[in-house]
Amino acid sequence: MKLDNFDMYKLARILIVCGVIAFVGGILFLVFA
Repeated sequence: MKLDNFDMYKLARILIVCGVIAFVGGILFLVFA
């Protein structure tokens, strides 16, 4: 299985988006809990 730069960029972008969503969700949980 060969990954080119586009696949790596797409995968990294998905991971960053998931990380940001988890981070914001965690802060909102701490604020409103």
